[in-house]
Amino acid sequence: MSLARAPRIVLFPYGQPVAADHRNHCARFALELGGDMRRMIDGPATTLERFGAYVRHFEEAMSPPEAPAIVVLTKANPLGLAVISARRKLEQLIPALLRATWVLFVDPVYDPFFTETARSHGTFVLGTDRAMEWVGPGDATFLVAMASFTITERVRSDCPP
Repeated sequence: MSLARAPRIVLFPYGQPVAADHRNHCARFALELGGDMRRMIDGPATTLERFGAYVRHFEEAMSPPEAPAIVVLTKANPLGLAVISARRKLEQLIPALLRATWVLFVDPVYDPFFTETARSHGTFVLGTDRAMEWVGPGDATFLVAMASFTITERVRSDCPP
């Protein structure tokens, strides 16, 4: 997964992180990926279908191959529903998201068992630019950012090179 530098629309289907310092960390991560925080759409909508219906109006902005969207999931529990099913559902509703960069922003305070759960359903690897990735069912790849740098480094140190 390449860390592109072209301005890219950023989507937060579950809304942004609650804590201000976590929001700032998440925003920095999105900016490093080329995210344009002036073109950010954040939920939470009452359902993913409603979020998808709203975002579909901006599909043209997500379509340029040189600047695919960034989708940041700030909810990863339960993993199967909040991450895997959500991605499938949003990609069905908005085909341009098939080319998106998918990011999991995990707060260990709200989801203390994320790393163990994710390991049981997929694999952590070091991707391009030493970004940590989680490869889940169906080879769905997600960049992973954690609210705690300490936990990020611990998981990263466990990744095979």
